[in-house]
Amino acid sequence: MEDLDRKIDTMAREKLYALFEENSVRLGKINIRYTTKNQKLSLERLNDVYGSFERLLRSIPKELLNIEKKVRVKYQIPLVESRRQRLLTEQNNEIDRILSKVVADYRSQYAPFGEAEVEAFVARVEKSRASALEQVDRQMEKLTSSLDAELAGPGKIEPRRIHEMYGIDEQTQLHLRIVDTIRSIHTQFDALRAQQIDSRILEKMHESIARVVKIGKKVEASLPPSHMVAARKEWKMKVAREAMDLKQLILCIDALAGQLLLPKGTRNQEVVLKNWGKIEESLQGKEEGSEVMQIIQPFYALLNN
Repeated sequence: MEDLDRKIDTMAREKLYALFEENSVRLGKINIRYTTKNQKLSLERLNDVYGSFERLLRSIPKELLNIEKKVRVKYQIPLVESRRQRLLTEQNNEIDRILSKVVADYRSQYAPFGEAEVEAFVARVEKSRASALEQVDRQMEKLTSSLDAELAGPGKIEPRRIHEMYGIDEQTQLHLRIVDTIRSIHTQFDALRAQQIDSRILEKMHESIARVVKIGKKVEASLPPSHMVAARKEWKMKVAREAMDLKQLILCIDALAGQLLLPKGTRNQEVVLKNWGKIEESLQGKEEGSEVMQIIQPFYALLNN
């Protein structure tokens, strides 16, 4: 999903800049400390400087892949192999750039302490490189296994499956932030089936969502010609309204399902009436809106029995 990848890339880039800034602050403090002690040209300062870069190298895969996980879990989007390989390549390249710059900036500062110190510095860089690349691989394996576990849990419907069931493309799912709500509907419907609620009534609720999606797609397909500026502006507003109405329907179905799960005497009728009213309002005036209302009426009747 390209838009989600771009979103993650932007967040990761901002985090990377923040890590660079943290490293710069640490280096400044190290230089001040050793300058104050009149030891700026000491091996001890160089070792502390290098330690700061080692800390940076440890932070990069951990922090950046943590962002990858959090966003993908939030939107229930798996990590595909092409994305995984791209992340590995980018992080390995970043490690190489950092260490190459360290060598370019600091090798000459080791020279006054003799060739042995220069060689030790170069050897330490190569050891850091191997360790950092190994850590990238470990963090990636951890991310992959963790995501697989998170996204494969009970009730975890993948966006691809939501698209198949309702016709809502993955970009719209992301934009409207409805994946979690749809998952909640499915979980609650499973619980209602366990309470012997007629499955046919519940299937009609799924159908109502698919029908509203089709209504929205008809509006999208009615794009006016490019020279009709005012008509195009009105069309954009209609498309946006249809998307909001779809989200409203999904939210209300979820809320009503939650009320139906409660014992009759404990249901909040104010919540029931409020959400049913929102459904009526969102479908009012729509082509086929009255038909959708008819197919979900049995579900509403259950709430009043």
